[in-house]
Amino acid sequence: MGIVATFLRLASSFVVAFGRHGDVTQYAHQRGVRRQTVYRESRAALAAIEGSALQAKLAATAQHNRARFVSCPAAVAETP
Repeated sequence: MGIVATFLRLASSFVVAFGRHGDVTQYAHQRGVRRQTVYRESRAALAAIEGSALQAKLAATAQHNRARFVSCPAAVAETP
């Protein structure tokens, strides 16, 4: 995904989340796309943001688990 596509998705998300009645239609018309495209781009941006947060949380949890495993003497003794 290129920089321009990223900015378009973020702009679509902003219009969908904070726009007033008719703003999505006006924005879609200015870009020459359908309203559905604006909503899809908004969902894609949200999914990317949520995915990044989820990956960060999974990495932190894995690191925490490794630290706990190493600190447990019984687990270290049983490790092949």
